[in-house]
Amino acid sequence: MRMLALLLAAFVLWLPCSGARAQSCTFTIGDVDFGAVDVLSGGQVSLGTSLHISCSGLSLNTVRVCASIGSGSGGAVSGARRLLGASGTLDYQLYSSGTTVWGSNYWGLPGAPPTIDVPLNLGGSGSANVPITVTLFGAQQTAHVGAYQSNFTASDNRFVYGYTFLGIVGCHLIPVLPQLGSTTFKVQAHIDNTCHVTAQDIDFGTRGILSSNVDATGEVSVRCTNGTPYSIGLNGGLAAAPPTARHMTGPATILYGIYRDAARTQAWGNTVGTTMAGNGSGLSQPLTTYGRVPPQAAAPGTYTDSVIATVTY
Repeated sequence: MRMLALLLAAFVLWLPCSGARAQSCTFTIGDVDFGAVDVLSGGQVSLGTSLHISCSGLSLNTVRVCASIGSGSGGAVSGARRLLGASGTLDYQLYSSGTTVWGSNYWGLPGAPPTIDVPLNLGGSGSANVPITVTLFGAQQTAHVGAYQSNFTASDNRFVYGYTFLGIVGCHLIPVLPQLGSTTFKVQAHIDNTCHVTAQDIDFGTRGILSSNVDATGEVSVRCTNGTPYSIGLNGGLAAAPPTARHMTGPATILYGIYRDAARTQAWGNTVGTTMAGNGSGLSQPLTTYGRVPPQAAAPGTYTDSVIATVTY
């Protein structure tokens, strides 16, 4: 009788351990591609992906998963993960909900991994689909043109899981006989060549007899992505006239010119040798337009012209 009692006790103790080994989970996370990003707008962009978990084990039990996601190959700083490009980085972040950063127990940065429960059905299987919000931060206008990427390998994605009946309360408690899982995914974006242009009018004001040169200035502001070469041309106005003999029309016609320099010696047009060239920095680059009305006879009245500024990049 004593030997039988010992055998029964051993059998009862062995059963939960055998069950604890039975849980098995697989994990997948979809890649995130922001595509072509216009950083000049200054706004943030958010996309969604998800962590899909599929588990099997003892029926009608629950598997708890501690899903740590690290920094990826682009690295991270406090408050942001980073995409790495040939000429710099782009800041972004992974969120489990709202503004809660999806973090890891294996890095020293703020942000903890979420705790995910996967109930198993009568057949011993269950799954969960956990949304991940991926946000590319705004205010990165000076980022260089090019491709940016961060790869998440198995060492970045470390998922510890086990049955809840073994006393797992949260991600900070290591379960008895823990199981380990992982997956891979990537986050990428591309900054294309982009330019924006604005212009300020040239106003020659109110004049009397045009017996001498009348000078005034305006401005063309161009903003191109960092590293983008560009040129700005000004057309011939409504009369399609040469750069130094454009026409303002009113009761009659007044000839005027637009120049690239304060001395009014370099005409500003839209043909080779008359345009303004530069290289984008991601910030607004103001360029002065130097206008001149030479001496001429003109009837009293209001005179205007419309000139189109075109950026080629």
